[in-house]
Amino acid sequence: MTTVTLVRPASREGWDDDAVLMRRCAEGDHAAFDLLMQWYGADLWGYCQRFAHDPHEAEDLCQEVLIKAWRHCRGFNGRSSVRTWLYRIVATLSRGRRILRELLAGDLPAE
Repeated sequence: MTTVTLVRPASREGWDDDAVLMRRCAEGDHAAFDLLMQWYGADLWGYCQRFAHDPHEAEDLCQEVLIKAWRHCRGFNGRSSVRTWLYRIVATLSRGRRILRELLAGDLPAE
């Protein structure tokens, strides 16, 4: 299992800006994605914890977000920040998980 470093680097000195890194990610550059996750990983983890019911669910959610971000980085259009884009992925996946959980529990009315 691969783990993500959740410690924010002290400085972004020498880093490309987010738009360049996202473009490099879209081209399949794993190192660029690693740099983005080093910068945003801790914030992303905290945000996932706010949506999850427990640490294990938060970890699963965070991993799912990272997979989705990698697969869809070509869809990043720069109209929002990378942080906002990642947070939107978290919110969308969380909503889907909640709906599924409610359906499985029988809490939603059948249409």
